Amino acid sequence: MERHSLHAVLLSGPAGARRLAGPLAEALDGTGPAILPLDAGLPAPLLRRLLDAFRPDVVVGADGDATFRSDGRGAAADTAVIVGTSGSTGEPKGVELSAAALLNSARASLARVGARPGERWLCCLPVTHVAGLQVLVRSHVAGTEPAVTTYGMSETCGGCVYDGVPLDGVRVRAGDDGLLRISGPVLMNRYYGGADINEEFVTSDLGYVSNGRVTVRGRADDVINTGGHKVVPGEVAAALESCPAVREVVVVGRPDQEWGERVIAVVVPADPADPPSLELLRMHVRERLPRYASPSEVVLAEAIPVLPSGKPDLASLRKARTLREREHSPARSVN
Repeated sequence: MERHSLHAVLLSGPAGARRLAGPLAEALDGTGPAILPLDAGLPAPLLRRLLDAFRPDVVVGADGDATFRSDGRGAAADTAVIVGTSGSTGEPKGVELSAAALLNSARASLARVGARPGERWLCCLPVTHVAGLQVLVRSHVAGTEPAVTTYGMSETCGGCVYDGVPLDGVRVRAGDDGLLRISGPVLMNRYYGGADINEEFVTSDLGYVSNGRVTVRGRADDVINTGGHKVVPGEVAAALESCPAVREVVVVGRPDQEWGERVIAVVVPADPADPPSLELLRMHVRERLPRYASPSEVVLAEAIPVLPSGKPDLASLRKARTLREREHSPARSVN
């Protein structure tokens, strides 16, 4: 059987959908190699097992760097995408999907829901799984890009900003204090028993608006004051998420007598047997943010503890022991 090149593409976080869109389009129109989307956050032994099973010719890392494999065997000429299983209960299996099958499925889905030209799909599933991947294929057929982010709250009836652009009639601005302010027909009447909200709602989120697009930096009450500098935890976490050795991360502040607060990174390693060092994490932050935003200490966790709402349990994380503290007391994992 005739074969062509197969590229494994390692993807991490919401940015993975955007990274995969180009290679997927080329695989679908036949101008590029077949692709094998894989989660960069998988434990290293499992990731190696999948790569050894499917033997791609090239592995494109989460950082975009390509590594050529001498043992690559490519894919069948009629294969555009291989969706791999984890093989947790047996040998890894790869589902080979042709461009024709993917495109037929996408067109049928668009027709069934009555999607109009230009309408966008919400990509809320991992694109390493077929359900998330097919959202990208439908977006490709519709000539649009998938939505991956919304912003809003209970006070605005949920999402009122999609991919940075406010909904029709909604106005978002940043005040002199950096807090975002929202007005428009989606705004609440009042808090129960409180006064009416007649003009605009002042959020607790720091952000800015440029060329009509809203950027949310993070919550004001989460800001870390360290050595006279203000650090937004969400921005630090976003920088750390660029590190392939990091699967999940939350950044919190902890009181410090000298600096006021310390920047603490709570990290779930991609490979628990080979966790990232503090210096590696600091390097990733320094490449994107001022030096003072770099974490001073790291906490390694098996999982990020969450509240019933699904949000990180920041109070618990602020009490988690750092690597330095664990060296002087019995080990205890954060979970």
